Amino acid sequence: MNAEVKVFDFNPNVAWKVNDKLSIGAGMSLQYVTAHFESGVPVGGATGYGRLSADGWAWGGNLGVMWQPTETLRFGLAYRSQVNHHADGTFKAGMKTGPDGIPKLGIPANTSGKGYNLGTYDGQATMSAPHVVTLTGTWEATQALRLSGLVRWTNWASFDSLPITSLAFRQLAGNPTSSNTHKEEYHWKDSWLFTLGADYTINDAVTVRGGVGYEISPVDDDKYRSATIPDTDRLWLSLGATWHVNNKLQGDFGLAYLKGIGDKGLYNKTTGEQLGEFNKLDAILVGAQFVYRFD
Repeated sequence: MNAEVKVFDFNPNVAWKVNDKLSIGAGMSLQYVTAHFESGVPVGGATGYGRLSADGWAWGGNLGVMWQPTETLRFGLAYRSQVNHHADGTFKAGMKTGPDGIPKLGIPANTSGKGYNLGTYDGQATMSAPHVVTLTGTWEATQALRLSGLVRWTNWASFDSLPITSLAFRQLAGNPTSSNTHKEEYHWKDSWLFTLGADYTINDAVTVRGGVGYEISPVDDDKYRSATIPDTDRLWLSLGATWHVNNKLQGDFGLAYLKGIGDKGLYNKTTGEQLGEFNKLDAILVGAQFVYRFD
């Protein structure tokens, strides 16, 4: 079993300062996604397997507003729309021998002699990046020190299942009237992230920052935790810096460590019986961006 999804997000934005207290911004998000899924599934007395490789383009948008009631206090509200991806590609399917050793569906054995190739078919996967709403607040405690907080809501309830469509599923089942769509069930719920952080300005060119956060997992029922997209509650620990190259160009850099907290088990979706457990569900995130201001 293997799964990999990569999303490349091109997100140009424009902003307008309405007055000294209010600024607004908007942007368009053009996303390119590549998806690779590989899994086995019991079919009668044999084991069917499939490998999907697909890619596609989709787009969405984002809006934001910043309100600064005083010189030392400001609040921000941002919205990022859902992006619906439909990735097209190829689906390679095969079937290993059953206990009787009889070739399945009359397909010639592959070169290893341990299975049977069913061929390569068109394949599609449908997935959505969720709606996201973020509320932030910043207080300039001193001329150099700023304290901030964040609350983020993510509409993961829209991710109910991951459907993969291909005629290969009918070949695996050996039934030309069976469904050509396989759905991996997730039944996620909306998730929340809460963070606190601090920024410290060392000089006119460099600012450093750090923070801590806690994110509530979208996995609503532990039995729907998936081996391909596992998740649990997470503790965030982050560090970052901003480098002002000049009065128009700046670079932002960040590093975050995510530690999974809570249940890490995998369960039978029907009986609830525990089938296994992850030793850890941790991750490291690295980010960088450059911003250029036009006068």
